[in-house]
Amino acid sequence: AVPVAVYLESFNHTPESLGDDIWQWTYSKDVYSARMVASRISNERFTIEMFISKTGVEAFEDFKWFEGTIRYDHTHASWQLYESPANNVQWLDIDWTKDWEADTSQITYTNVKAGAEEFGSYITYGITDDADYDAFYTLYSAEGEVNIKYNTETNEGRVKAPVYFEDGEWHCWNEQFQDVDCDQ
Repeated sequence: AVPVAVYLESFNHTPESLGDDIWQWTYSKDVYSARMVASRISNERFTIEMFISKTGVEAFEDFKWFEGTIRYDHTHASWQLYESPANNVQWLDIDWTKDWEADTSQITYTNVKAGAEEFGSYITYGITDDADYDAFYTLYSAEGEVNIKYNTETNEGRVKAPVYFEDGEWHCWNEQFQDVDCDQ
């Protein structure tokens, strides 16, 4: 949520043209300053890089916090998020898609930090056009996969979590989040 807020805040400030289809937004808040650079790479896509600096205690300069490639039609974006100024390694890959006509979307967060305990694990969240369960989560780790489907209006849903339930069956809940038998 914080990277998204920093990204969105950039657009509240006037960009500066750096030439060659490159634009830069800058702003400061307390001891932090942000610098976002956007570069056009084609008629379909552009890149964004977000740099953060801090003055005072534990100061750092121009830490590349995240970068991404975005389609101009806002149907796809891929982001790379870096861990911290003290450990400047890639931590997350984020892949987002949106079908504006179908009003569906999906976002996946994947742990790509080399050597991390949860390396390769991911969380996917999506909105679908399924009338019964129009939203879903898929959580994957070395322990296994968890699938969750639910209805955003009624709150009814189902979960399949073999490690937790010790079976491969769907387990369902109703509008009051009470366990119920699943209609197969």
